[in-house]
Amino acid sequence: MAKRPVVLVVLDGWGYEDTHETLNTFTWGPDGWLYGTHGVFTESLVGKPGTPDSERVRLNAGVWRLHPVTLAFEVFAEGTSNPWGLDFNDYGHAFVTACVIEHLYQVVQGGRYKRQAGQHVNPNVYDDIKTVADHVHWVGNKGPHAGNSRSDAAGGGHAHAGAMIYLGGDTWPKEYRDAIVMNNIHGARANMDRLQRQGSGYAATHGPDFLKANDSWSQMLNFRYGPDGSVHVIDWYDKNQCHSSNPEVHDKTLGRIYKISHTGDTWVQVDLAKMASEQRSAASAQRLVRASRAAHSAGTWAR
Repeated sequence: MAKRPVVLVVLDGWGYEDTHETLNTFTWGPDGWLYGTHGVFTESLVGKPGTPDSERVRLNAGVWRLHPVTLAFEVFAEGTSNPWGLDFNDYGHAFVTACVIEHLYQVVQGGRYKRQAGQHVNPNVYDDIKTVADHVHWVGNKGPHAGNSRSDAAGGGHAHAGAMIYLGGDTWPKEYRDAIVMNNIHGARANMDRLQRQGSGYAATHGPDFLKANDSWSQMLNFRYGPDGSVHVIDWYDKNQCHSSNPEVHDKTLGRIYKISHTGDTWVQVDLAKMASEQRSAASAQRLVRASRAAHSAGTWAR
């Protein structure tokens, strides 16, 4: 008989009173920590099972991380709204995508970012860090919701999910390299912003849409490139997008995974054991981000 898998609860206290502002987007960082995001309208008191409330970590918006060996848990940064996307670029710099407020933020450890609502756990914040984007994906000047169902020209609307900074194969056109892709939920498309260094941080400019689904039921939750350079997409395919406390309104049978490939994508196998230490060091220095993912393109390394 097959042995049952051992389930180990390392953290509890996660809130789930909201329909969608919950913990999400588990992402391995370049430092080996497991990162994730958490929405603004759910209150969590996180800790190891049995930890008293006074010793738990309060969280209601931001980015958190967990060390896989020591199981140390901490809030990496606070703020934003309902972030459902997180990724790292070539230099290990983190970016999150968000809903309702501006869609993109460069996240640094200890940062306090613009919130959709409420106040920070530490109220003694002089000012919030603002978006790095020089644009929004909705039309008009009366707020994001006023642009619902009429923001096609601006990018589709205010709600986003997923984040992928493309560091995959060199066979893809160069305009995709280091660009960040995110799903636009109301726009049924994947937006793409181009990240450029500006001062001590970044500025994000509006690039052409990465993909149009041509189907309002398509809800792409996240994107990841594979070891051959292709991009895999998880799609929560459902007529109802969110904001319902009735679970019966969702169809739970239509989810899908699909692959987006460039004509030149190839699987490259590399034997690190046969490389000189200098070669391994140089390769690692080129692409530190997510070393857990496979090598690709004969010396170009990512993830």
